[in-house]
Amino acid sequence: WNSADASSQRSLIDISERLELRYTGITNWVFYARGDWLQGDGDLSERLTGDPLPLLNNINRSTDDSRYMQKYTIGANWYPLRKLSLSSEYYHKIRVNKYDDDGYVPPVPINLYPNYFSRQEFETDDVNLRLTYRPLGNLTFVGRYDFQYSTINNRSYYDSLGDLETAKVTSHILSGSITWSPFNRLYLQGSVSYAMDKTDTLADTLTGAAYGSVLDARNNYWNASLTLGYALCEKTDFEATYTYYRSDNSQDNGLWGLPLGSNAREHGVTAGIVHRISNRLRWNLKYGFYDYTDNLTGNNNDYTAHMVFSTIQMRF
Repeated sequence: WNSADASSQRSLIDISERLELRYTGITNWVFYARGDWLQGDGDLSERLTGDPLPLLNNINRSTDDSRYMQKYTIGANWYPLRKLSLSSEYYHKIRVNKYDDDGYVPPVPINLYPNYFSRQEFETDDVNLRLTYRPLGNLTFVGRYDFQYSTINNRSYYDSLGDLETAKVTSHILSGSITWSPFNRLYLQGSVSYAMDKTDTLADTLTGAAYGSVLDARNNYWNASLTLGYALCEKTDFEATYTYYRSDNSQDNGLWGLPLGSNAREHGVTAGIVHRISNRLRWNLKYGFYDYTDNLTGNNNDYTAHMVFSTIQMRF
């Protein structure tokens, strides 16, 4: 019996920018356009010793990475009635990740991910429609529909492969929320969403796929949440949230290929405070507990987790 010791260390720096234009020259209409950009650099150091498989022994690698993102949005809000508003929006988003590994020597087929890739590109188009209805001053209903289409392109360290479009993802997302504020200090919000998600890859076009060897991946899932917020004082707010996630997409294809399809459930509870130190400085402290079960792996990836994090935000 052998045991393995593993460790990793990650660092990154991101810089983001945003530019937004709005036009309100037509009664009951708001038109807007927005651009978002992000540039980042980081590194990942990984070490593995004592693994029982000889090919994996003594991994000691460092991967430098860079990334950039561009997102361009146009939209319009229409207010036909005092209590009713309609919105539509379209955005196009591109994200590129580049990897430069100091310890990878092709074509040895070990220590691959993320070292196998030298470049990954994700491109997404999204169209969404939203309806907001306020029957009372303290009660709001929101309904939304999103259609998303994404492509994923990869380039490996094996230059002969070039750029490959490895996947296409089509998503339909239905969501809604209810927000109620019974009095000034307190609000309650419940939300639910259902996503119908399908990933099409080149694998299902391989020889033998006609006999069911490779299936398109499906990842339909539910998300639900319930949030309570309370103003403790003029500068401090308390917020508690319960979240639920469920997916059931198991595809028993073991006779022909690798079974795919998520089958998981997660419950989460978070509680935290937000304290406004000044008009420009805000401090956030939050605790969370999560319980996750994963039937696809025979419950081998089940876990419970505690999370504590704190942030300080400064506005200029």
